[in-house]
Amino acid sequence: MSSLDAWDVGACTDVRLEAGLLVSLVRIRCEPLAAPATAPYLAEFECRDRTYVCPLYRFQARTQTAELEFAEALPERKVAVG
Repeated sequence: MSSLDAWDVGACTDVRLEAGLLVSLVRIRCEPLAAPATAPYLAEFECRDRTYVCPLYRFQARTQTAELEFAEALPERKVAVG
């Protein structure tokens, strides 16, 4: 898998997240008024204390669930980029 291009919400800029980073608090947002050329579904997530968004189709293709031995001890589900 490869890196993930996303929008940094706080900095209002495009960024490239490198493979292997952990993301959390993933939410799927629907943008019903999106222009026809844009994606109506977005993935919103956090990584390194920042909030990012990208088209859902791009996010799903580049992430996988992190396998953790003691998952019940974690407060939230985490996924890895790339």
